[in-house]
Amino acid sequence: MGLSRWAEALQAGAHSALLSPIGIAIYGLIFAGFVFFADRRSTVFRISIGTLHAVTHIVAGFLIYWFSVYVAITMAGMTPKSISQYVLTGMIIIPLSWIAGSIILGFYLLTSLNIFGMHANEAFSALRIQDWKGFLRFRIDRAGTLKMWFIGIKRVPRTWKAEPLNDGGDILRPCEKSDLVTEVIDTLEIR
Repeated sequence: MGLSRWAEALQAGAHSALLSPIGIAIYGLIFAGFVFFADRRSTVFRISIGTLHAVTHIVAGFLIYWFSVYVAITMAGMTPKSISQYVLTGMIIIPLSWIAGSIILGFYLLTSLNIFGMHANEAFSALRIQDWKGFLRFRIDRAGTLKMWFIGIKRVPRTWKAEPLNDGGDILRPCEKSDLVTEVIDTLEIR
């Protein structure tokens, strides 16, 4: 079905999704997953934006599937429901879904962080920012107590100088001591 028959394509997609118990289960899991993924600080945000996010992915998936089947059957002239049609359709669906899904998720994180102030951790982890680094320090004392510190660095030094070591090697140190400021962000102790 081409673009001129979009209403029939939409109806066929809805019928195949909603008249099958497996289809209903899959779409239910998709909605539940995106609602569960949405930031938990606000129930209204979680349900409304999670549902909108799920609908966006489902619509994109429908359009990609429709396009790939159209290409395989109409443009390539393959027999519907044949192995070759399924293979070509899959070869089109996989890269387009990867690209579309990445764009939708990126846009979701961008808007939820910048407009609603949600998903800071998820959005920040995808950015290539050289600052705001951190590391974990673990220590087990003689009594068997595990102590953990998360040490954060808000700004990474920009200039470094090499200082010679006694063994002939070099060590890099920040040019200015004030360039490397650390702070303990969190601690944990397990006895």
